[in-house]
Amino acid sequence: ETPRSREFEVLRALGDTLPVPAVHWATEDVEDLGSASMICGYVGGTASPSDTSANASGLGTTYGARLRPVLGEQFVAYLAELHRFDWSTHELPSFERPREGTTDAVDWRLGAWDRAWREDSFESHPTVAMARQWLWENRPTVDHVSLVHGDYRNGNFLFDEESGQITAVLDWELTYLGDRHHDLAYAMMEGWGEHDEETGEFYCSGLLTREQLIGKYEELSGLTVDPVRLEYYTVLNMYWAVIALIAGGPRNAAERMTHLDVMQNYLSGLGAYYLAQLNEI
Repeated sequence: ETPRSREFEVLRALGDTLPVPAVHWATEDVEDLGSASMICGYVGGTASPSDTSANASGLGTTYGARLRPVLGEQFVAYLAELHRFDWSTHELPSFERPREGTTDAVDWRLGAWDRAWREDSFESHPTVAMARQWLWENRPTVDHVSLVHGDYRNGNFLFDEESGQITAVLDWELTYLGDRHHDLAYAMMEGWGEHDEETGEFYCSGLLTREQLIGKYEELSGLTVDPVRLEYYTVLNMYWAVIALIAGGPRNAAERMTHLDVMQNYLSGLGAYYLAQLNEI
């Protein structure tokens, strides 16, 4: 269960910096509305162009030649703005605060996901065991603690289809304080992007090439992109995706904890894809 309080606090803090929904109220008390809940304002826009097929997860959303450059420029600009945002001037009582120069942030992520695997998986898997060992043995320190979105990709923002203006960045339930490379590596994952039909070139999150994303991000954020940490967080993101897709999702469906039970089982196939990628890496 993700915390509504963290999502509420970060949306309130970012209200004047990024296009996010206005937030009005949140509670972790299940007595109020039946579960931990949040109420936010309405934002117009669409998550995918009208001439493409949409799905409940947003995975595989594509934008076409007209929207790709317009949305891509905003996509990387808002990520850069998020990571250089001075969160220390805002009250964020629900956030754990990692120390710069330590592995605090990644330690806490790994601990939580290791526990999720232990509690939710239906059977053990050697790739998960080996990835876990590699991740613990190669933990990088954080040089600059940033607000991390945690699920920054195509399908997780709304935009006006006519103008191409992004109206809201959504799905902040995985937000935490940590290393910017987490979001960067996540946005580059092959499972979210697409290959151009004519050139074969890969577009991260369906919007920018890897070189475009890194170059523009460094220019706008003033922060460097470390290829070693980028590789680490690529593995970490795949590890989390595997746990979510072949352990957490099917477990939630089996125990009738979600109305998306069919989709959660269907997405376990993507978990197998990331297992294969972890093996390759």
